[in-house]
Amino acid sequence: HAVLSRAWETWWSDIVRARKAIKVVALWAHGAEARCWRCWVMHVDDATRLRVVGAKVLRHWTHRLSASAFQRLCEHHGELQRLRSVCTRVVQRWTHRALTTAWGKWLAELFRACKVLRILNLWKNKVLASGFNTWRLCCLQ
Repeated sequence: HAVLSRAWETWWSDIVRARKAIKVVALWAHGAEARCWRCWVMHVDDATRLRVVGAKVLRHWTHRLSASAFQRLCEHHGELQRLRSVCTRVVQRWTHRALTTAWGKWLAELFRACKVLRILNLWKNKVLASGFNTWRLCCLQ
C-alpha cells in the first residue's frame, strides 16, 4: 500500500504542477489581458473584503447601542426585584407584628413558668436536690 500511495501522491503533485505551469504560460502569452484580469480579481476581492468589514463595523455599532439598552434593562429589572423583595419583607413585618408580639409574650411566660416549676420541684424534693447540688459541685471542680 505504501508504494501505491506514494505513486498516487507523485501523480497528483505532477498534475498540480502542470496546472500551475499552464497558468504561468497563459499569463506570459496574454500579458495585458492577464494584468487586467488580476487587477479585476484584486478589485473584487477588495470590494468583498470592504463590504464584509463595513457590515461588521455596522453590526458592532448597532449591537453597541442595543447592548447598552439591554444592560440598562437588566439593571432596572434587578432593581425592581430587589425593591419587590424589600417591600414584601416590610409588609410581612407589618402584618405579623401582632403575632410576633404575642409569640414573644408567650415565650416569656413559658420561660417564667419553667423557672417557677424548677424552683417548686427543688422545694418539693429538698433532700434529693441538696444531694444533687453537692454531687454537681464536686464534679465541676
